[in-house]
Amino acid sequence: MKTLLAAVVLAPTAFSANAGTEQFAFSSGGASANGFGEDSCQFVFVEINVARSGIHNLNNPSSSGFAQISLQLMNFCTNTFVFEGGSTSNFQFSAPGAPDSIPKSVQASGTMTTSCCFGPDTLTFSLNLQAVSSTTIEQQTTSKQTSFGVTTEEHFDNNILFTTGTVSVTSANYGTLPISSWQTQVNDQHSHSLTISN
Repeated sequence: MKTLLAAVVLAPTAFSANAGTEQFAFSSGGASANGFGEDSCQFVFVEINVARSGIHNLNNPSSSGFAQISLQLMNFCTNTFVFEGGSTSNFQFSAPGAPDSIPKSVQASGTMTTSCCFGPDTLTFSLNLQAVSSTTIEQQTTSKQTSFGVTTEEHFDNNILFTTGTVSVTSANYGTLPISSWQTQVNDQHSHSLTISN
């Protein structure tokens, strides 16, 4: 299996849909931000990811930049819980540097429609981040799982630099979100997922 995985990663055009094999790769020269906060009624958690390129499928390749947001909001005054998410490739984005490198800064802004249990929402976001050090932190994981005759092998490699800067998110449905703390980073990550029907 390891030989097959290496062949797919190094020469992805060698396989087709007829082989019963799919490979997904996520290449990110971009940034991520996690924010949380609360007020007298609400607790909010937001995750934002922006990247130079998105998800690739051998049967449907794509290399366009993308932005992704997930929002969790708990309102204790109304006893409601909201979880919504969405993505877009139509946004303003700047991440100077080589395609396969960690950008030293990232600026991104735009809007996207998200889906939720209470209907659609529109989130407006902006990031303006700069790396605060040159020390790279590397995170790697590899896993393999077989279930119901299907084997999936995954490898994840993420290189990050912590950042300083500003992040904002507003919701058309819920207004300005009470986010008081952000954890931000610029990154370059690659993941490969190979699925084979045995």
